[in-house]
Amino acid sequence: MRLGKRELLARTLALARIPELYLGLVGASERLTVLAYHRVFDMRNEDEFPYDPELVSATPGDFSWQMEFVCRHFEAITFARLIESLERASPLPRRALIITLDDGHRDNYEHAYPVLRRLGLSATIFLSTG
Repeated sequence: MRLGKRELLARTLALARIPELYLGLVGASERLTVLAYHRVFDMRNEDEFPYDPELVSATPGDFSWQMEFVCRHFEAITFARLIESLERASPLPRRALIITLDDGHRDNYEHAYPVLRRLGLSATIFLSTG
């Protein structure tokens, strides 16, 4: 069975744990894709990881690759830009995308931030309190 280009891309992105990106590539130009990460951490041995391993969204290397993919195929925007577009009833950029990091773990700063800074991307970090 020979796979079409879209199916091959979808399977590749799914293996890379970023199926959300596929939606933005083939969706309508008015679609907003939101990438939600929790932890960007290189977990070599899951048994020795003191936290819930399901919260690790990407290794630092995978996160870097994913953000480079975002730079090539999307226009990353901020929530402020989204709100401005909504208030003015103006269209979103083609292939608009927002990057979020939940809970504000230290690895967001140590691993994700340097990649975002290097590529000139903005992200919203939702900090847990208490």
